[in-house]
Amino acid sequence: MVLELNTPREVTVMPAADWKGPTGRGMAIFIDTQHDLDRLWTVVFDASGQVWEVPNRLIRFTPNFTWGRNAVV
Repeated sequence: MVLELNTPREVTVMPAADWKGPTGRGMAIFIDTQHDLDRLWTVVFDASGQVWEVPNRLIRFTPNFTWGRNAVV
């Protein structure tokens, strides 16, 4: 099942040794929940405009003062 985020969420993609894609901030627009082992987030990166599917383990929400999130977890 693919879940479209009604309001895209700003996320940070963290670096990892086995991840060859871009890292940094972007907007998450979809979540693919079909994979048993790892959800995939569809992220549009701010710096390049590229669209990548990123494994769940690399996704972090960015600070959001409205939600009381003052730092990347």
